[in-house]
Amino acid sequence: MEKKKSTRRERRIAARKRQILEAALKVFAEKGFYLATTKEIAEIADVSEGTIYNYFDTKEDILIGLISYFAALDERQVLFDAALQTDFRDFLLEFSKQRQASLLRLDVLMALLSVLGSNAEVRERYNREIVQPAMTMYEKHLQARIELGQLKPIDHLPIVVRWLLAASLGSWLLLILGDPVLTAALQNPAELTEIGIRTLYDQFIPDADKP
Repeated sequence: MEKKKSTRRERRIAARKRQILEAALKVFAEKGFYLATTKEIAEIADVSEGTIYNYFDTKEDILIGLISYFAALDERQVLFDAALQTDFRDFLLEFSKQRQASLLRLDVLMALLSVLGSNAEVRERYNREIVQPAMTMYEKHLQARIELGQLKPIDHLPIVVRWLLAASLGSWLLLILGDPVLTAALQNPAELTEIGIRTLYDQFIPDADKP
């Protein structure tokens, strides 16, 4: 699927949103979500408080926008669409490189975790707008590769996809807890990527197609 070229106005809107989101992240990280104010976010972003409400209706919208920005679902979809014509191992390598950067954004996860347990609206929106679309995307991609004969048939595919997502979220949590093994492994991202790829590759690739 060819990515639609954005207009100048769309790029300007996206840039202003990024400016606000990066400012929000700084305020959330320093004060926590509930103590942060849109006035403080506006000061860091160097915009008026009213400008923020041109892009986000509520502070909860800003948090969801922040998570969506780093989840980068649109970029993932472009990668997934193009990757069906590439080797599964190459796809895993490229995908792992993209997602490794998100592991280092513990400040984003901390901002989210501080709200998920106590705010049902944010929890439901996060699940509906980010988690469920991501899992659907993964399922469709793996199913397409299965139908092309690139992967073995996978029993209970939706469950497998959720285990893979749980591994990613679990890695974030381990880093927050200061797990020394994973923290040290991130100092050598190439090796960490290779371990993950080897695990998935050996599990899913038909034996006849392995080198």
